[in-house]
Amino acid sequence: MLRLVSILENRLNAAVSTSSSSAGSDEATLRSCLSRLLVVHCSSSSQLLLTLHFLETSFSSRPSLALLLIDSISAFYWLDRCEGGASLAKQEEKLGKCSELLGRLLRDYRITVFATCHAIRRSYSGPSSSSSSDSDRPYLCRPWQRLVTHRLLCARQEAANNMAAAAGSGKEQRRRQLFTVHCTSFSSSSSSSSSSSRTKSYRSSSFCVTDGGVEFI
Repeated sequence: MLRLVSILENRLNAAVSTSSSSAGSDEATLRSCLSRLLVVHCSSSSQLLLTLHFLETSFSSRPSLALLLIDSISAFYWLDRCEGGASLAKQEEKLGKCSELLGRLLRDYRITVFATCHAIRRSYSGPSSSSSSDSDRPYLCRPWQRLVTHRLLCARQEAANNMAAAAGSGKEQRRRQLFTVHCTSFSSSSSSSSSSSRTKSYRSSSFCVTDGGVEFI
């Protein structure tokens, strides 16, 4: 929360740097922004499902709400696998219900959903056979995969690349950790909703994290 407040303060200061607003009005604006933020901590997929049901009431009563962040959608993956035993259907049941409810929220309230997902699927054939596609391979249930329209795969750039990109930019720029993000966009025809039949498009970019948040390069 302190990091979020710090980024928000920097953005607000940059926005009002040319105006003559007082410190009191700046604090009021900050409090107004934070009043639209609701943070809920879940400890299981069951709690996540109940939270989404609660949020459906919030979205219906507050049309101004437009963004839902989930960190992370794969947090309870191993717990669900353990509780589901040998049955794949039981392992994926809770996340499947969460995905169906998220699909209804997307359809009925036109919100935007961002969800992080740990890249836990790896190739163990050796370093020579590993590639970015190994960590990008989807492993969550099909109902969730059908919801995903964009997948962002983020990774730190190598130190040598960081120094090359920061050459001649000053000490502050050189201290920044640079990241690459590979975006995969999915689109499917109306005749099929299968995630395996969807077409993909790719693009890449670089960014760093500053006091004002994410800055694309």
